[in-house]
Amino acid sequence: MTSIESFFATAARLGSRLAWKHGVRQFSWREAAQVVRRTARALIALGVKPGEAVCVVGPNLPEWVQADLGAIAAGAVPAPIYPTLTAEQAQYIARHSEARVAIVSDAAQAEKLSGTGMPLVLFSEWEKFLARGDGVPESEVDARLRALKPDGLATLIYTSGTTGPPKAVMLSHDNLWFAAQTAQRIGHVTSEDVLVSYLPLSHIAEQMISIHGPTVSGAAVWFCDVLEKVPEVLRAARPTIFFGVPRVWEKLQARIEEQLKSPLRRMLVRLAPALVRKKLGLDRARFCVTGAAKINTATLQFFDSLGLPILDMWGMTESTAMGTANLPAARRIGTVGRPEEGLEVRIARDGEILTRGPHVFLGYFKDSRATSETLDAEGFLHTGDVGEFDDAGYLRITDRKKDLLITSGGKNVSPQNIEVQLGRIAGVAQAVVVGDARKYLAALIVPEVIEKARDAEFVAHVGREIEKVNSRLAHYETIKKFKVLPAQFTIDSGELTPTMKLKRKVVAQRYAREIDELFA
Repeated sequence: MTSIESFFATAARLGSRLAWKHGVRQFSWREAAQVVRRTARALIALGVKPGEAVCVVGPNLPEWVQADLGAIAAGAVPAPIYPTLTAEQAQYIARHSEARVAIVSDAAQAEKLSGTGMPLVLFSEWEKFLARGDGVPESEVDARLRALKPDGLATLIYTSGTTGPPKAVMLSHDNLWFAAQTAQRIGHVTSEDVLVSYLPLSHIAEQMISIHGPTVSGAAVWFCDVLEKVPEVLRAARPTIFFGVPRVWEKLQARIEEQLKSPLRRMLVRLAPALVRKKLGLDRARFCVTGAAKINTATLQFFDSLGLPILDMWGMTESTAMGTANLPAARRIGTVGRPEEGLEVRIARDGEILTRGPHVFLGYFKDSRATSETLDAEGFLHTGDVGEFDDAGYLRITDRKKDLLITSGGKNVSPQNIEVQLGRIAGVAQAVVVGDARKYLAALIVPEVIEKARDAEFVAHVGREIEKVNSRLAHYETIKKFKVLPAQFTIDSGELTPTMKLKRKVVAQRYAREIDELFA
């Protein structure tokens, strides 16, 4: 079975139960199935043929999911575009995927793709678009569904491109189906569960949570199309399962701690953590998850104190977001859990993590060289992550293979381990360790408040805290100099990927002068 077949089977089983909700709009499973079939018919009416790509770009809305599943039902291949990308980046994906049509949220996104010459469909014209397919018989959709092959291409997921142009990860129907079943099994997810969709749907982790996972479990999804509205939607939806990248959990922690400055408030939290959970909208949450980047142990411990244990998991786009997972009954802080059932995870001689199984992608679209460098002859995916298993079989991620710094003295240094400690300094939003091929290490410090960069007292505070961090590091790992930047790293400014991962190459180029000054 494919995930799209499972979607229609789940819709037939659950009928009038809630499938999607956005504001006052809501769709039952029966209505969701009907609109997905109408979307498929409309795409067929536009001339979309089996195997052709369909770009989708916009915020988290039911129309996004309708476009994605509708494309798959029409035998086409979704090629999502992050809404935060520039026109040049968006057009690269549209052209590289050879998309036949693009479905976009608004005029601004349409403008980005206007130079491609392809037909553009706007969310605001959705009913008009759906009506185009009314003349296409339902039997045509049925025929295209029957023609889908489990090992065939289901979707293209473009990587964030931390080191260059994004690569198109080819995921099969088998990949999506295996991942959806695995997520349902390890989370014991049912149609009684409620999820909130707010992270970019172009990312495979959010797709598994908001699109493909529910096709198996039947969980209801509430959509939040503006990040600033997440607290409001959380309180309204009261999700039973909630996924957040580390930065999301850290921001929630900072917001709570900001409100707990008085001794009375701190005492109330210790005595009544349930009140905090309710205020967050997480009073029903039974499964809190994080992934995509390393999370501070202090943040995990903070939410433990609130009765909200966060389960750290590991996977990547090329592994359909599957790999290892901490579970409620098998959790070890500081690790990303044990390998999930049905797949293999092993450590290569150089420390790189390898994985093999039905979750591993087909390869990179139009890039056989990159595919051969990532998939070996035995079918193992070379993840680029470096790690180790502990004595109980829990995996610990220690670094990215390509992120390792090698000082001029020949010492290999893991910048992420140091950056995590620097990031815990009060008032520091992010830290970047630099020093590849240099005599010593230095750091760029991003303040939470830009004005602090010119505050001598804050700079002195950072210096004192760095000395404390240095006392816990090997001599060759210590930070000898630092600079507080009068700017913040954001997705829009280009230093962070849409999933909030650091683009080291961009930072190195943008702050080359400041870095050189640190080693002058």
